Amino acid sequence: LEFEARKRSPGHSWEEASLMALRQNQQWISLETLTPDTLYEFQVRVRAQRGSHKTWSPWSQPLAFRTRPAARGKQSLPFPWFGHIIMGITGAFGFIINCQYIGPWLKKVLKCHIPDPSEFFSQLKSEHGGDFQKWLSSPFPSSSFSPNTQAPEISPLEVLDRDAKATQLLLLQQEKVPSASTETSGHSLTSCFTNQGY
Repeated sequence: LEFEARKRSPGHSWEEASLMALRQNQQWISLETLTPDTLYEFQVRVRAQRGSHKTWSPWSQPLAFRTRPAARGKQSLPFPWFGHIIMGITGAFGFIINCQYIGPWLKKVLKCHIPDPSEFFSQLKSEHGGDFQKWLSSPFPSSSFSPNTQAPEISPLEVLDRDAKATQLLLLQQEKVPSASTETSGHSLTSCFTNQGY
């Protein structure tokens, strides 16, 4: 079976009413955009889907019903989405205001203590006036680091093989050292290493 329904408000003819298709076992219908506190009439008809005889039945007797009155203080808006836009703007405005008041409080709660570096770098401020480059520079003049100046003379250190040249070394040292006494008290006066400049 196939069903059709139609509705009309007073002052309109049945021919102007739009048709609504219903499924076979559907026992309800959703009627939207009805004006509050208004009288409407409703009709239904049916036809069989089997066989070659597909003629609509006559329309049923009109069923009269009245829609509910509008809630007090509530007016129907001309645009149904207007309320959503107003709520969105209000929510965004409220969020911005909350950020103004909650923001400083959050900064206090989440603030980490960062120590004052002036305690650790008092010399930087007191002696160098906060000039970081001057503080890092050397206290010696840059000319003291110049490679053009004469390097101090350093005498060579000789390391000899103990067995091969030890006797030659001892002879050289004995010639240079004046003989004071032959008593050494058990301490040796010679070494296999010489540094003749010191």
